[in-house]
Parts: sequence; structure tokens; C-alpha cells
Amino acid sequence: MKTFSIFFLLLGFTQLWSQKAELMPPLSHAKHVSVVAVSPDGEYVISGSGSSDNTAMMWSVKSGRLLKILPHKNPIREAAYSPDGSRIYTLEKNSGKLYLWSPDGLFLDTVVTEHFITSACFSNDSKRLLLGNSSEGFLMVHDIEGNGEQLISNETPSLQKVASSPDGKYYASGDEDGIIRVYQKDGNLKHTLNGHDGEDIRSLCFSPKSDFLLSAAADGHAVIWNVVTGKKERTLNGNSNPVKCARYSPDGKWISGVDPDDPVCCIWSTANFKLHKKFPAEKFGINDVIFAADGKSVFLCGFDRSAKQFDLEGSPLKNFINEATPAVNAQFSPLGTAILTGGSGPNLRLWNLNTDYIDTLPLKADFIAPAAFMQSDGSFVIGETGDKLYHVEMDTFHLKISALPRGKGAGVAAIACNPKNNTFIASDFIGKIQCYDVRSGAACWLDPFQSDSNYVSCLVFSPDGKTFLSAYNNQFSPTLEAFTEMVQQPSSGKGLPLRLHDAVTGKVLKSFGTGVNAACFSPDGKWVAGNENNEIRIWNVNDGSLFYSSDDPMVNCMAFSPDSKSLLIGYANNNLHLYNLESPNPGFLRADFIGHLSSIRQVGFSPDGKYIISGSNDNTARVWDTAGKELIRLISIGNKDWMVMTPDGLFDASPAAMKMLYLVKGLEIIELDQIKQRYYMPGLLQKVFSPERITLRKTDGYEDLLLFPEMNASIANDILTVHLKPRSGGLGAVSMYINNIEVKADINPNRDTVLKEPLKTYARYYTSIASNTISLRAFNSEGWLKSQAVEVPYEPQLLSGRGGGDDSNTASPCWAMGNRPCTP
Repeated sequence: MKTFSIFFLLLGFTQLWSQKAELMPPLSHAKHVSVVAVSPDGEYVISGSGSSDNTAMMWSVKSGRLLKILPHKNPIREAAYSPDGSRIYTLEKNSGKLYLWSPDGLFLDTVVTEHFITSACFSNDSKRLLLGNSSEGFLMVHDIEGNGEQLISNETPSLQKVASSPDGKYYASGDEDGIIRVYQKDGNLKHTLNGHDGEDIRSLCFSPKSDFLLSAAADGHAVIWNVVTGKKERTLNGNSNPVKCARYSPDGKWISGVDPDDPVCCIWSTANFKLHKKFPAEKFGINDVIFAADGKSVFLCGFDRSAKQFDLEGSPLKNFINEATPAVNAQFSPLGTAILTGGSGPNLRLWNLNTDYIDTLPLKADFIAPAAFMQSDGSFVIGETGDKLYHVEMDTFHLKISALPRGKGAGVAAIACNPKNNTFIASDFIGKIQCYDVRSGAACWLDPFQSDSNYVSCLVFSPDGKTFLSAYNNQFSPTLEAFTEMVQQPSSGKGLPLRLHDAVTGKVLKSFGTGVNAACFSPDGKWVAGNENNEIRIWNVNDGSLFYSSDDPMVNCMAFSPDSKSLLIGYANNNLHLYNLESPNPGFLRADFIGHLSSIRQVGFSPDGKYIISGSNDNTARVWDTAGKELIRLISIGNKDWMVMTPDGLFDASPAAMKMLYLVKGLEIIELDQIKQRYYMPGLLQKVFSPERITLRKTDGYEDLLLFPEMNASIANDILTVHLKPRSGGLGAVSMYINNIEVKADINPNRDTVLKEPLKTYARYYTSIASNTISLRAFNSEGWLKSQAVEVPYEPQLLSGRGGGDDSNTASPCWAMGNRPCTP
């Protein structure tokens, strides 16, 4: 069952999609954010997840809105803009692959070398990349335009970080032993620096003038080195706060420092190297920090799924995050009349497929809330952070939620319901499994089963309800203060076997394999499947013999088809495959499901086998036909809102969610209210699953939008000059605002491509005490689609008392492509 990479196929789709407008739901990272990068013009920030999110996201700094998702197959280790802003690179953690993107988020190329890349940076001229490899110790310069590579060194096998000086004269590398090496441009070693007590280097950067090198390491210190002499100039600390990542501001006036284990950011002035400010910025710790392009604020990222912007006094400015959350749960109800999705408690949704009704479960868990359906009546059980269990009964109009009593425990890690009676089993984060009665909540076993793992990651009953499976993730340790009682981890490094238990007593009957953390029973009761140490294995339940095995790494979840003839597998690298199990061709790929942008968390079938469902860290649950066609995606937003959308652009959403939606073309934002009625379809989810097979309205996605013209504007000598470049929608009106007041509905009645508007005409709208703002919006020729506002600051010469021909008062031109805000 060999999986194959669809990364370039996904990138091809991404590039294709990026040429047209896309509906942008309020998506966000699923896991902690490990890296942050800012464009040289200061307009955009990129956040990248170093966990199972597998995405980098591009945000507008001005609006805080998400503009692009850059999909990957592995977590993100690094990301950066080139100095000239012409390229972006992202570096994957597990694969060592480096990808290049355009400023608009289009995939450009993969940097191919013979080595696993562990760190990178752009050269000062943006034409080359300095690449480092930790296992083989290679440090090299790679020419992006294909003009070869320059080997700098192959003698640092534990290399962790690299840096290139802004003046192009030096390269630097830092290794896991705390050693920093500075090289001249020709590759000759200039200095070997040792000042971090043998601890690995976590960050490395040159000052803007290239005269100093700033290093930070696991020892918790930031060190400033003189590049010319190689001497240590100064050691910075945060007054008892460790510093493991440090950066210079673009103007060299400030240094910032953070620690992944500490929620505090420290700012120093380089004028006197005194601590200027220390402020809390995260709940747990800060992974990365970078200054804004103007050096007046910092962007931080950490463990709450977002990047944040603070001024240098510690006041929060923006939080780059949206309200949608991962779809850890994604399953059909036993009768196929509803779908349950969600992640943490507040984001659990019950999507009714027969009625236009979507239920929100009023739970408060901030951690994963596992859930499972009762086969007998379609009710379900939910586990919440801490010791809470709930039984949820549903009818057409409402949910009845009953809290189940439970003794002291350590959270709820997994749940499975017995298909033949009213009992269920639940595990916690210290390895205990207990059976409960679903009506009373009373424990069924005198003593709970205690595993030798901290985390029972998977529970599943056999079809006859007489046995159940338990699988384990012995590497997991949740970040929750309540979980203090931890069991000693196995030392073999192979994990733990899949275990078959007696459902009445909880006793272990037999084991399968040596290291399994995801498993499933076949509906006919004959087979057990598990992800055995980077393989898929299927065992005979009765005698434990191996029926099938195949190399298949990165398996997260799996499910047999209702007829037991196929196996559906979801992977950590975003893949979703359906494999044949019948002779004579077991392992044959029946269908490939392309679309998820992040790791798959749960998969399953509808009871009739017609549909497949998958939940992902990309914040969506998706329903497919068995041939691989995506039918609809479901998104939980915040505590109560939701949206559904089809691949070709139709959507339905709660009223509050509707206000969060917008379209993006390139890096342009198009407000949804202008075109809502063309794509909005109330009851869309029910129409997709209607037994009458209702024909949905045909669309071409958002390719047929008649776009307004690209527009740029400048002011000189009290004359506003506007240039328009027609696109698919032709030329329409250009409305003009001064200080947010519309002063003219159309300054382009003749539909010219170059406009000149005398600004003295509007003297009554200006203020004499501050700069004014001229705002322009361009419409398409039909008048129903308009751009975002292009803004130009303006200080009227007629108010300043200066002559109109005085060049000293001439405003600098301000250019804005499309609807990009204009900031001179």
C-alpha cells in the first residue's frame, strides 16, 4: 500500500486557484506557530506551523485578514522573504525540502540539492540561498537562477542555523555544540566563536550594517559578536528570562529576544544595551520573533495557533488568527442522518442532513473532545477536558445533554461505544481505561485497566461488542497542568502493541504487532488493521496471523468500508487513499482524495457506504464519493457559527459567519456582499444529501468574476493622478472619498485610463491640522463589483500657505497595484 506524493499536484492546483478569486473562510493554524516572517514593505506577514498543521499562511498586516495558504506535506521549520521581496522560501522540518514562492503566494520552484536542508537564508542580492545541513555538515551557497553551487564547508556535522550578512561579505553557521563559524564570501574561515557553553545555536543574524553578529542558544543567552575582531562584545539576558531566539530591528536600533519555554518578550536598545521593555505575549512560550519593516513593532508566534503584533512598549496591535478550528472529529451517525464534526468542545457541531438545522454543543473544553455514537439509538457520548463526560440525545429540534458522573481522572483521550448494549469505554491521559453505563454513568469494572502508556490514543469495539482494541501513543504528553500523574514510558523505542480486550472485564486477550497507535476492526469482524511502525498491517482476529502488510509511513487514521472490502487511510502528510483488500489484488489504490491542506485526523464511511468523510487540521471536514470526488466541506467557526461550501463555489453559512467571508484574488480582497447572491445557497448541505438528488446551481467557481481595473494613484502640486488598467470587468466609475466622506460618486465619467483631478476643488473637506486621506474605489463596467479603497495621504498646499509650484511641498508618489492599500 505504497502512498505517493501529491505535493506537486497540490501545488499545481494551488497555482491554478491563485489565478482566480477564491472564497476565503476564516481558517487558521491547527497547532502552534513556529516561525514568522515579514515582507520588506511591511504589508504582509507569514506564519508557519511546526506541528502537524503543514501550512504557512500569509496575512495582510493592515487588515489582519488571511490572504493565502501555502500547503506543504510536512511541518514548517523556517520561512523568510528575500531582501528585495521578490521571493519567499519555506523549509519543511521532516523532509528537508525548501520551496520558493512568489510574493503573491504562487509556487515557483523546489530547491533541489543532494542534502537534507536544516537551515537557510537569502543572500543580500536575493539571487542566492545559503543552505545548511546538520547530518553531513555541508554549508553551501545555491544560486536560485541555476548557476551552480559554492561549497563553503563540509566540516560541521551538527550545523543548526545559518546567516548571510546584509553587505554580502560574510556567511555564518551555528551548530548544536554552541560553536559559531564566520566565513568570508570566498569560503575562507574568518572566525570560530565559542560562547554558549556547548548548547545548540537556536538563532543567528547579522546587524543591518554587518558589523556585529547576534547569536542565541539553548543556554538562554543572546551574545553580540564583533564581526571584524571575532570578540564577544556583550551578553544580553532578560533579567532572569532566558533568551533562545534573538533578532535585530531593520534600523539596528533594537534587539528582541524570546524563549519557546517562556511567554515573555524582551526588547533592548542598542544605544546602551539596557533592557527597554519586557512584556508577556503568550500563554506558554514564544517560538519566534521578528521586527516589523519600520522597526516600530514586533511579530511573535507561539503555542496558541497565531502570530501576534506588539509595539515596542508591549501593547498588542493585532492577532493573526481566525475562529475556525481543526476537525478532529468527523463521523456519520449510525443512521446516516447527521454528521458530527469538531475539535475542542466549543467547536463540536451536529450537522443534520435531513433538516436545515445545525446544532452547537455548549461545551467549554479547550482541548480535544473525543466523541462516539451509540449504534442503538444514534445518541452519542462526548469527553471533555478534565473529568467530564456527556451523553447527548438528539431529535429533529433539539439536543438533550446529560452530564455523566465520573470519578477523579486525567482528561478524556478516546471514547468508543459498544454496538450491542448501552455501555461505552473511555481512556485518559495517564493510561487508564474504564467502562461506563451510558444512562447512569456508573463504572462497569471494579478496577479500571491500567496501560503502560501515558496516552491511550485509540479505542474501537468489535462488531459483536464482545471485545475492543486499544492502541497507544507513548510519545504524547499533553500541555495541561491537570495531568501531573504520568506513567513511566517504555524504553524499547518501538512503542506498544495493539491489544484486544474482553469487553466484560477489560482484560487483555491477545496482542498484535509491537508499535501501533491507530487501529480499526473490519465490519465483518474478521480483520484488525493498524499502523505498525511505518507499515500498514492487517491481522486475522481469531489466530493473530498476518493477512497483509506494506510499507506505509505517516498513517494517522483508518477505517474499513462497510463491506470490509476496502481500507481508507488518512495520513499526516495530507494524503487520503482508498485501497482494495480483495484478492487477487490487495493493496491496489482504488481512489485518491485530493484537497486537504493539512494532516488527516479522522476518516470514516456513511452507513450505506456511498460516502466517505475526513476530518483534518486544515479546519475542514470533507465529504466525498467513493471515486474521490469532493462533494462538500464543513467548517466550524467559533463557539456557534458554521459554513459549508462546495468545490465550485456554492456556500451556506450562519449569519455571523457570513460577515467573516470574503474573496481573494492574488492579494486583492473582494468583499463578499457584492456577489453573495450568485453563490449563496441556503440549505446547501441538505440539498447535497437529498434523496431526490436536487441539481445544484451550476457555477464556474469564481473564475467568471468581472473584475474592476487595477488602479494606482499619486498626488503632486494639488493634482490627483489616477492610472487604471482594465481587467475582465472593464472600466467603470471611480468614487472618491476625503477623510471617509464621499465627495464624488464618479470622477471618471468618460471611462479614461488616466485621470487628473484638481484637489483644490474640495477645500471644504480638508482639515488644516493633520494630513488628509484621499480614498478611491474602482468599479467594473457593470457597476456591481468594486475594489478595496486605495488611500493616498494629502497635505493641501492651499492650507499650508505655500505656492503651488513649490517642489519642496510636492507629495511623494504613492503606487498601489490592484486594491493594495497605498502607503508612501
